[in-house]
Amino acid sequence: MGNRDSARRHEVWQGSTPNPLIGFGEHEFSGVKTNADVWGGPTDIQPEPNTSGYALFVVSDDVEDDPDKGGSVAGTGAHEVHIHYLNIKGEEKTVTCATNGTSEVDCSIPDCMFVQEHHATVVGTNLVAVGNVDVLAGSGGAVVSRIGAAGNQSMSTMRQVPIRQQYVVTGWHGMGTAGTTKIANLRLRSSDHDGVLNSGVYHFKDSARVKDSSSGHLPVQFVVPALGTVKISGWTTGAIDVTARWLGRMEVTGS
Repeated sequence: MGNRDSARRHEVWQGSTPNPLIGFGEHEFSGVKTNADVWGGPTDIQPEPNTSGYALFVVSDDVEDDPDKGGSVAGTGAHEVHIHYLNIKGEEKTVTCATNGTSEVDCSIPDCMFVQEHHATVVGTNLVAVGNVDVLAGSGGAVVSRIGAAGNQSMSTMRQVPIRQQYVVTGWHGMGTAGTTKIANLRLRSSDHDGVLNSGVYHFKDSARVKDSSSGHLPVQFVVPALGTVKISGWTTGAIDVTARWLGRMEVTGS
């Protein structure tokens, strides 16, 4: 396991080229939903940042996501994951954890506030995860990030702004498909109003209705302050699968 901050990555990106930024996700809405987030996890609402912090654990629901399956035979799925998170100070950190199939692995991180995403770094012959590989908020805790079965990276539209930075969101899009004609009203949201942090309250920044269609690229322009969060959520008239993405850039503010 390892733990390091991402300062070097920012040093490389500093200069004339702004720091690129995206948040993208998928969600299968099972029916009529209100205020359900576009993310790959098992709940309608993705867990909020926890300012008190929690320990990071990793677990799969399939024994094949294990480097050795408790013996000498390697599992065919994900063997190791790399987690990008913010600690309770709002600092960007990363940690690498080996998987152990259906047994939880303690990543030795006690102070996570929010997981931005995680992805597989070592895989077996299946090349992707066999089961759902989850990051948990503590042993037996809530799923805060999920690599879905047959995937190698978590997918969520929710991101939190690190300390001493701000996000400038410049565009987004969404798409919905359903076996029968259903509507998803997708809304781009952030936990601020006019750049003033309002933690836990997600103000609408833009919306698009999709019905077996794509919104196409939708330009926007707004700033999310340090420790604010951005996400896309859906209000649906029935079962519909959606994908969504927003993009922008990170800016260092120094405060």
